[in-house]
Amino acid sequence: MSFKFEAGKAKAEIEDIEVDEKFIDIYKMILLKAAKKFFGEHIEYNSDDVIVRGIILGEIRNMVRYGHAYCPCRIQKIREHICPCEPAKEEIRRNGICTCKLFIDPSIYKPKA
Repeated sequence: MSFKFEAGKAKAEIEDIEVDEKFIDIYKMILLKAAKKFFGEHIEYNSDDVIVRGIILGEIRNMVRYGHAYCPCRIQKIREHICPCEPAKEEIRRNGICTCKLFIDPSIYKPKA
C-alpha cells in the first residue's frame, strides 16, 4: 500500500488514487463541520497548514486502507479513534489542542510565536 505526499505539490497519491487539492479542501470543510458538532462551534483547524494537510491525508489514507477515517495519530483502529475522535474532547478541553494538532480551541491554545 503506497502513500506519496510531497510538500508543495497540488496532488497526493494514496494507493492507486490521485487526490487533488479540490478533494482535500472539500474533505476539510466536511470534517470541520463534523468537528464543530462534536467539540463545539468554537473549534478551528490549527493554523499550521503543513500539519493540517498531513493529518488530513493520513485520514484519507486510513479510509482507503481500513474503511474509516481513523486518526493517524492513534495506533488502535477502534470506533473511538475515528476523526473527530473521542480522546480529543478531553485533550482540547485540557490543552486547547488535540494530540495530532489538527483541531484547536483558540480561547485556550495560543501558538508559540
